Amino acid sequence: TPAPAGAQIPLPAGAQVPLPAGAQVPLSAGAQIPLPAGAQIPVPAEAQIPLPAGAQIPVPAGAQIPLPAEAQIPLPAGAQIPLPAGAQVPLPAGAQIPLPAGGQVPLPA
Repeated sequence: TPAPAGAQIPLPAGAQVPLPAGAQVPLSAGAQIPLPAGAQIPVPAEAQIPLPAGAQIPVPAGAQIPLPAEAQIPLPAGAQIPLPAGAQVPLPAGAQIPLPAGGQVPLPA
């Protein structure tokens, strides 16, 4: 007998619910799914996860996120990105970088 709409079914810790390929689980707007610390959700490389505007995903310190070659990340005014010694930032030909009054860029001799 199927559970009535809106029913909650308690599952024991560690329980898994296998879904067939292509299955979708509809969630209402603002739905939240609590996950235990260290939980992982495997997502296929071709998957797309639409997020609402302004959505934020907490990223643990030290995490690395691969970006596509053409990624653009808007930064707030005054943002600073520390680079490790020897790091290089490729710039397209003709790029112009505005500097504050008195700003200096040390160049190797």
